[in-house]
Amino acid sequence: MFRTQKLKIAAALWAALACSAAAQDRTPPEIQPDLTYVYTAKFVCISAPVGAATDETAKRFGSASYITVLNFLNPGDQPAKLGVVATRATPFGSAVAGGKRRAQSELAAGSAEYISCVDIRAMMQIPDAATSFDGYVEIESNRRLEADAVYTTVNIASSVGPVQSSVDVEPVRMKVRRRPLPMPLP
Repeated sequence: MFRTQKLKIAAALWAALACSAAAQDRTPPEIQPDLTYVYTAKFVCISAPVGAATDETAKRFGSASYITVLNFLNPGDQPAKLGVVATRATPFGSAVAGGKRRAQSELAAGSAEYISCVDIRAMMQIPDAATSFDGYVEIESNRRLEADAVYTTVNIASSVGPVQSSVDVEPVRMKVRRRPLPMPLP
């Protein structure tokens, strides 16, 4: 009889776990409150004319203009809360910190926004005199988004050769982070 009770209890627990797992599977992933969706993209912003590669960023990327625009679409039917972190890159081993800046936003359901070099410059308070900067932008959202990075390069005509330009559109990969659970009260 004791064995029968154990089997009944085990069967009840198994059924409860199965129902719980099924309920979790039915919860749309874009509204799970314990998840944060993270999108990280490289940005390169250089507005130096040919031959004017005077700062470190322009020297690394060559004498051309580079523009980055990050596009985000909220395909869901609920607004998405966004946290934006921009981090400026510095040379390896540099004593100068690159700096981080944070901003908050909300993206309406079914709408799209972009972050351009102009927005990053303003967010990071980079002076207009700086002709180039690069780093990373990280977007955190409580909902799944569609994200693409558009990289445009223009090499202005010079004695070296003709005008060359390119546009590259790359999807921004999504990572999922679990938010830590609150500490239990004693």
